[in-house]
Amino acid sequence: MCVAYPGKVLTIENDHAQVDFTGSVVPVNISMVSVEPGDYVLVHAGMAIQKVETEEAKEWIALFRDLEEASEMESEEGSDFPGDAKNSRLSAQTAGEAPDHG
Repeated sequence: MCVAYPGKVLTIENDHAQVDFTGSVVPVNISMVSVEPGDYVLVHAGMAIQKVETEEAKEWIALFRDLEEASEMESEEGSDFPGDAKNSRLSAQTAGEAPDHG
């Protein structure tokens, strides 16, 4: 799966722009899109692939922030990978075994 992240175009020079990704400013190739400073773009692998409306970009940014916070909370509580003691019932069910209810 590929993920594109929204960022705000700050400056443009030829086919590249400085794009702000919630505080990290990164050079991005903008040769595939027509944008101006202040516009938001979706970026994948250093390439702007689509211009997006400001509200949509802010919604994406909020979603990624929520996912990051949820991931951090999981990390603090322990791993959620199948096979961990915490998920032994899920692992057993996945493997077709009877779950351990003890």
